[in-house]
Amino acid sequence: MTGQSFAETGDFSQMLGGVSRVAVSLAKLLLYAVATSLLLSVLFSWFDGWDAPKPRPQTHRAGRTRAAHLRVFADRHVFGLALALLAACWGTYIAVFAPGTLTYDGARSLNQFCAGAPLENHHPVLMNLLYGLLMHAGRAMGSDDWGVFLIVALQAAALVCALSAVLSESRRRGLPLAVTALAALYFALFPAWGVLAQDALKDTLFCAVFTWFMLRLARVAAPPEGSAPIGVRDWALLAAAGSLVALTRNNGIYLVAPTLLALAITPCAPFGGGERRSPVEAGSSLAAVVATYVALTSFVYPACGVDMSEEKEMLSVPFQQTARIVGEHGDDVSEAERAAIDAVLPYDQLAELYDPDLSDPVKESYKLHNSKVESSFEYANEHPEALGDYLRVWLGLALRHPACALTATAANTYAYFYPGEVVDVDGTRPVLLVGWQTDGDIAAAYDVSYLMPANAVARASAAVQATLEVPGMRYLYSPGLYVWLLVAIVAYLIHARRWGTLVVCVPPVMLMLTVLAGPLNGHLRYVMPMIAVLPLLWSFAFHGIIVREPRSQRASGQRCPLACNSEVFMKDEAFDVAL
Repeated sequence: MTGQSFAETGDFSQMLGGVSRVAVSLAKLLLYAVATSLLLSVLFSWFDGWDAPKPRPQTHRAGRTRAAHLRVFADRHVFGLALALLAACWGTYIAVFAPGTLTYDGARSLNQFCAGAPLENHHPVLMNLLYGLLMHAGRAMGSDDWGVFLIVALQAAALVCALSAVLSESRRRGLPLAVTALAALYFALFPAWGVLAQDALKDTLFCAVFTWFMLRLARVAAPPEGSAPIGVRDWALLAAAGSLVALTRNNGIYLVAPTLLALAITPCAPFGGGERRSPVEAGSSLAAVVATYVALTSFVYPACGVDMSEEKEMLSVPFQQTARIVGEHGDDVSEAERAAIDAVLPYDQLAELYDPDLSDPVKESYKLHNSKVESSFEYANEHPEALGDYLRVWLGLALRHPACALTATAANTYAYFYPGEVVDVDGTRPVLLVGWQTDGDIAAAYDVSYLMPANAVARASAAVQATLEVPGMRYLYSPGLYVWLLVAIVAYLIHARRWGTLVVCVPPVMLMLTVLAGPLNGHLRYVMPMIAVLPLLWSFAFHGIIVREPRSQRASGQRCPLACNSEVFMKDEAFDVAL
């Protein structure tokens, strides 16, 4: 309801504009609540009653039908089949748009190690270094096109393996084969994934790294019954994956640290039981991740001359609220408050800079520690109290005008909860980065162009963009659908009291919280790491049923009573290879 109101009017007026609209809104709210409750009750009851199907009677191989053969083959080779399917479908995008789309963010990452740009952590330095090494390797091979292709190839390969591992592990934990197949088709055929694979963009690799962390977390937080005991290697891999998440995205540490802390204090529950694990292992992993992160970001990076001042990236919410309040209630701002705001943001320009969907225009005018504002670092040193004074003024204004502050935040976030809404801010933040390359100074150091003829690239790009207009496809392009799926999964795990498996939901939930505090309303690529692990989270609703036989039982000839199909023999090695 909020999303519809903001999409049409930009505020709450469609819901709250007059007594009649309030009455209609309450009636709609009641209907939505009743319908959603009934739907979730049916779904939760189905999950509550789910149990492993009876093992099928043994049938001689010659007596099996072709369909049975195919099912057994698919169950045995989920990882390999998913890998082949994704590689084939995404390979089409990579071939058509070869060597890949060099995006604005990708060029900015490259510039630090290829064009002499000042070192900064706006885009994580570790990712920038990797991009720079690959570009130099491509130049050694003959051209910048090779450099972009190496970046795209590495990221696409990592993401293909990560998603294939998610599907394999989800099926292993009991996700029905039909649902696993639908998830594989979604990842393979939905254009957003193929486009992401050919983008030289940090989000592609971060999605793979986040997925690896989730798989390692599931291994120690909710091990399937019959799996091998958790050992030192599992905790070491979890710490390594957590460190990579923290170092390849600036919000990564806020995903990993709360997760490992929750892991240390919650019960280990393969089937929802109450046995508690020792907090020592999780605490050690947390300490390793935090120590690695602090050592690099607080000591190594600054010693290498990296600018680590990125506080403006965490201030989108107060900046947007301030700009809207100044625009609508400027006459209620005192001279002292105005001076405090103007010490941090250009007060007279805020109303003009304010964009309800995007905080970048206001954020980039930040006067302290901002590489885009001349002499901002010297100015920050001369006014060390400016930020603290501003935050106190912002809080006072927000308390005096709570409706305006809430409206500003809702306008900058509603599309993450409104299924079917796709926000494209005047084309400056396209949903699909394809057929579009950077221009101007940011990419001046690179001689990169598509290998296909320009008219062929234009037609392919138009065809991909046209999928946004296909009836029903806007729901897939909208983050709202996936956010509500995550909410439903978390609600069910709470309902079923599966505290051990609930820990695995902490990273995607924290990801969503950091996205809501971010600059752009309803952008799909920000939530794609969360979408990537939805099959894994969904599999926890099926009682953690293990659908393969433990290696020890296969070797001894024993049958696994929990196997959904007595013919299922999924290889442990496939999961290890994926990682």
